[in-house]
Amino acid sequence: MPTTASSWCRTRWTEGGSETAEEQHPVKIPQHRHCRRCGKAFIGEGPYCSDECRDLDGRAAKKKLYRYISEIAVLWAVVIAAVLVIGL
Repeated sequence: MPTTASSWCRTRWTEGGSETAEEQHPVKIPQHRHCRRCGKAFIGEGPYCSDECRDLDGRAAKKKLYRYISEIAVLWAVVIAAVLVIGL
């Protein structure tokens, strides 16, 4: 009779293989944060791991804001042009 995966698992657990990963290798991870920009784990205060990440994220936010403002300005220009052409 072929051995199924569930029967193999059942025999492994009953043969003493029931130790969890924590029982075999206890690992303590220090309290840490993840950088808002790069995602790297670091120990410290604030949302960024370095001044470089903070500066790059600030530049990206400004660029995104300027792009949003320009898109809104173009949208308003199109609406005004459409109103003038249609003649409401």
